[in-house]
Amino acid sequence: MIIAHLTDGLGNQMFQYALAKALALKNNTEIIFDMSWYEINKYRGRRLYQLDIFPLNCKKINEAGKYWDWALKHLHFTRNIFRHKSQSKIRSLLGPSGISIKEKTPVYDDTVPEQAKNKNVCLTGYWQSEKYFSSIRQELLADFQFLPELVGKNLTVSQRIKSCANPVALHVRRGDYLATNFDVCGLDYYQRAVEYITGKVGDIQLFVFSNDIGWAKENIKTNQEIYFVDNNSEDNGYEDMRLMSLCRHHIIANSSFSWWGAWLGVAENKIVVAPKRWMVSEQYSYDDVVPSGWIRL
Repeated sequence: MIIAHLTDGLGNQMFQYALAKALALKNNTEIIFDMSWYEINKYRGRRLYQLDIFPLNCKKINEAGKYWDWALKHLHFTRNIFRHKSQSKIRSLLGPSGISIKEKTPVYDDTVPEQAKNKNVCLTGYWQSEKYFSSIRQELLADFQFLPELVGKNLTVSQRIKSCANPVALHVRRGDYLATNFDVCGLDYYQRAVEYITGKVGDIQLFVFSNDIGWAKENIKTNQEIYFVDNNSEDNGYEDMRLMSLCRHHIIANSSFSWWGAWLGVAENKIVVAPKRWMVSEQYSYDDVVPSGWIRL
């Protein structure tokens, strides 16, 4: 079995699943989702589990249940107890020959497939590199089919995207990215990215996505046709990713969310522009995050 310790938002969950899928196919085994991070953090304003929007059908372990859920909500000291209980459950499932593989740095680790060969494995990390799963692109495209029906304004926007000659998804990530190690995409980046794509394909139709769409409307200026996608909330934010994936070209932020919006796109000769720096800090190299065929500005 391959146990994926899931954490954080949708984009990160997709990376964690993608590596688990690649290893599970090699080992001809099942994938199990460790849900403990979400149970421990659900009442602390953290991200929610979202992979249920895809047809994955993976077994889940370490779900809290009625009584643990009450305790985790009202008795903070129970978080550590639940964490230890979850770790014990994983050790029991792995068995004596099973191993835990923890990501050490953001750099692609080419030893992971060999470490996991024919073993029960628990994966802990972000695993943000296409190199872990590029060989199973078609399988992942099938797995990451959005289950909720496309309706209402999102259906209208999707039809508008499909009617355009050169629709370009542009993602602005703000909110928790401000004044942090993630704040690397200034307005100059977006301007240069638009100029790069128009220099390659001519006139474009920009579809702007953001968790601060008001700021984007005030600050993203261009002489190209532009449409601000402002109808989705945190509850159905995955719809933004689905709409991004329908665009022909992409200007992404240093965000796993728009990374996947671009990666899921199947247009021929698509151009994906990504920021040259993925983080403010240069403590680690993030070169493996951006696929080799994408443009870094």
